Amino acid sequence: MSTGLIIRRALCTNLRGPRSRSASCHSRYAAKELYSRSTYQISLTKTNGYNFTSICCYSTQNGRQWKTIDNQSFKPSKNSFTLMSYNILAQHYIDSQPSLYRNHNPDSLQWTHRFDVLKQEIDDISPDILCLQEVQQSHLSEISAHFNDQGYDTSLFKKRTGLQVDGCAIFFKKHLFDLIEFHFVDYFQPEIKILNRCNVAVIAKFALKSKPDINFVVSTTHLLFNPKRHDIRLAQCSVLLAELDRIARDDVNQCKTVPIILTGDFNVKQESEVFRLIIGEDIVPSKVFEKMNFRFGQNRQNLLPREIGISDHCQHIDVAENLNRYQTALRTSAQNANCESRIVQQRVISDEEIDKSDLPFDTGVIKHHLNLLPTICPTKPVVIDEKHASTYHNKWIMVDYIFFSEANNASSTSKLQLLENYQLPNAFECFSNGTIPNHQLGSDHYSVAARFSIE
Repeated sequence: MSTGLIIRRALCTNLRGPRSRSASCHSRYAAKELYSRSTYQISLTKTNGYNFTSICCYSTQNGRQWKTIDNQSFKPSKNSFTLMSYNILAQHYIDSQPSLYRNHNPDSLQWTHRFDVLKQEIDDISPDILCLQEVQQSHLSEISAHFNDQGYDTSLFKKRTGLQVDGCAIFFKKHLFDLIEFHFVDYFQPEIKILNRCNVAVIAKFALKSKPDINFVVSTTHLLFNPKRHDIRLAQCSVLLAELDRIARDDVNQCKTVPIILTGDFNVKQESEVFRLIIGEDIVPSKVFEKMNFRFGQNRQNLLPREIGISDHCQHIDVAENLNRYQTALRTSAQNANCESRIVQQRVISDEEIDKSDLPFDTGVIKHHLNLLPTICPTKPVVIDEKHASTYHNKWIMVDYIFFSEANNASSTSKLQLLENYQLPNAFECFSNGTIPNHQLGSDHYSVAARFSIE
């Protein structure tokens, strides 16, 4: 099949994504994007022996493949489990912004249809732990009822702060895991401008029922969408990493941490500062502000204000210095206080206390020591994956990820090993699948999933 034919066939398809601009603008982009990617794929055909025609004809999520890591053969055992993360698209956004979905089939936008399709896809993967974003609160009981029938425990759900209608949730198979502890993260912090948005995260610490001494942490989040506010997303990520460091501390030896799996819709591409921070790179906040071309506040060397008590290594001062996991400077919502497994006390941290601290503050560089890798490239150095996509933001891009603790992390209490990764479609396959949600796909995102073992 020629490149020209591929482009013509693609442009004859309804290509408009859910958060796109004009149809003509999208078509112009599609021609340019497909031409460049077609040339690249043809080159792969010659060097790697791929069947180019079959790649272009990929049409539904059923064609997605599990990729075994390092040629390992996956052998299910009581210490192996599957985790899935999915932004399921809150129905509220379809109903309140119909212009974004005017080129979709109206039948495929109805919640009853979408939930049936979503259930089918999730049930086919049959994850042992399910992380969801954009769970509409008015649909939570219906969603929970289905998954309770499938053997999942009652969901851990955190609605976004304020008047928002959706949030994040974690479901888990109750015959495989015991829930040790959980925490809801409110990124919204009163009177702190860089943390004035309503996004949230859920963190849960589990123990294997078969081996109760093996613990691990799972978290899911949905960071700010606004493409211009890289600073806010980076601040939210720094808070989440500090909370992960706090929750993942081992109760017996708080100098060690249990393995971590971090999932969600991060609303960033892989070259972003958020992605690079998570995988362990040093980030200079002042460069982020320079790239944004405007000044927000007075001090642009540091990302978070000192009074929040989070160091430039993304650690709470009380946790890192006092080994107190249940006291921070973060405000928590009333919902947290009413239902969390352990109450976290809020306290005021003074400048004098920070000045006396041995932790790094005001260095102008942020980093962390959780040793996280993305499942899309579980090696160091991490190689950017430009082929695959999870949603459409004026073009097909990847914003949904799963990160996990490196297996050779010396400070970890257990060894978490990635066995398989559920491959996302590439841009050709996304274009071939057409606009989403549709009759086969229930959301405007593709799901991500991975299989792990822990010992």
